[in-house]
This record gives sequence, C-alpha cells and structure tokens, in this order.
Amino acid sequence: MRLPVDIILWDEAKSIHKKYISQDKKDYFYDAFVCFYTDDHKFDGPHGIWNNCCFVLEVLKHFQEQYHPIFLHIRTSRIQSRDITHIE
Repeated sequence: MRLPVDIILWDEAKSIHKKYISQDKKDYFYDAFVCFYTDDHKFDGPHGIWNNCCFVLEVLKHFQEQYHPIFLHIRTSRIQSRDITHIE
C-alpha cells in the first residue's frame, strides 16, 4: 500500500466532494485518506454519518482509502455505492 498525498477529515472530504460535483466532475479521484475522527454529534445527529450512509459511500468512493473512528482500516478502492467495503 502506498501512502496518500494527504490525510483529511470527513468534513474536508465533504467540501472537496461538493466542489467537484458543483463543477460537474462526477468521476473525480482525490489522493487522500479520509479520517473519521470527529465529534459524536456529527455521527448521531439527523445529518450525521450513521443516518446518511448512502451519501457517505458516494463521497468515499472518490478517495484513496478511509479510516473510521475505531481505527479499523477500510479499503474501498473506488467502491460503487452498492458494493460492500473490505475491512482489514
């Protein structure tokens, strides 16, 4: 596994995704790991990660890899929203 250019937080990933989608670049790739270390209210609220899992997968498929809050490594390798992630 090669190292990414950057490690970013979930909020940054959402901003990057919004920027590319607003430019009509729906098949972009961003060379970064997404880290889910974030406040609890961002997970559990009405717009939180757990309540919007389809949106989360839609965003993550554009990034190199992800780390979730309990530090299990999740490799998605350009996942499709319907695919199941592989946890190492």
